[in-house]
Amino acid sequence: VNRLLNKGCGVVDDGVLHALGEAAFEFAADYVKKRVVKPENVPVANDPGVQRQIGDLEARLDAARLILHDSASRWEAADVAQRGQLANRAKYLTTEIGLHVTSLALQITGGRGAYKDYPVERAFRDLRTASLMPPTMDRMVEGMGKLALGLGGGMFEFSAGKTNA
Repeated sequence: VNRLLNKGCGVVDDGVLHALGEAAFEFAADYVKKRVVKPENVPVANDPGVQRQIGDLEARLDAARLILHDSASRWEAADVAQRGQLANRAKYLTTEIGLHVTSLALQITGGRGAYKDYPVERAFRDLRTASLMPPTMDRMVEGMGKLALGLGGGMFEFSAGKTNA
């Protein structure tokens, strides 16, 4: 991360968003291993439904990590428009995946997951706030769509300057 910060990589903040999702996931995974339900006296982790949810979260976090690594590895060689696309893609996916992960982590941990003493509540709140900060999720997706359709420079429009005739 320090190497990317020193080079001005625009996806470093997205790594922080990913870390929030990771923290929520780790808390939820640890919680279900320790939380015992009665009368069976078995950990919640033994429930196949919970196992499927944890598997889903881990796969999504892995996908977000791959996007972050890909965007960071392509950053230096990219021009300004490409960097915008890389940053948009990384922020969009890490935020969307992080919101999914923290939301499901809250569901898995139940009401206790929303306690301020636990990291899931803070991670969810921070990720939700990140989705509202510029560029907003809709604006990022619009820019990615423009580039995918060949309709311009995404969110960033460049011109050589205006001339008055």
